[in-house]
Amino acid sequence: MGNILFKDIVPLIATVTGGILATVGGILGNYLLNRNSARFANRKSKLLKLEETYELLNTHKKWIINEMNAVVSRTENEKIENPIDRIRLIVHLYFPEEKKHFAELEVSNKIFRDALFMFLKNYIDNKMENNNEEFQKLKKPFENVISSTEVFTKQIEKKFSKYLEGN
Repeated sequence: MGNILFKDIVPLIATVTGGILATVGGILGNYLLNRNSARFANRKSKLLKLEETYELLNTHKKWIINEMNAVVSRTENEKIENPIDRIRLIVHLYFPEEKKHFAELEVSNKIFRDALFMFLKNYIDNKMENNNEEFQKLKKPFENVISSTEVFTKQIEKKFSKYLEGN
């Protein structure tokens, strides 16, 4: 019993080594699988939010044009909600690195809304008819908010492309 031969130890070493490798492999494999699943879920979530933001930006552009058409034609147009608040929420929660670009859109949107409000106020207070001077006051804010919307839309498109490429 005192003589342990090398041929008796080799199967024991192989068994212990195999057990250790299987345990480490199982733990490491599970860890890597969970980490990649979490990354994939996060990436998918951001892609969906980018897509939603893109659609909301298109709706925002429709809203701007709709409001301007209502003023010019003096008729009731399709009711479209301004989605700027929803866009702000998505940007702040999911894409904080885009806050600066969004701030430019938000400022131009506020200037347009204020100019639109003043136009309508003057229209109601003064019962003005087709006053070209008042329309001209709306033109620049209108152009700026359209331009800002398009610039931010392009920024979201770039970000979307990067996510699709896997970066």
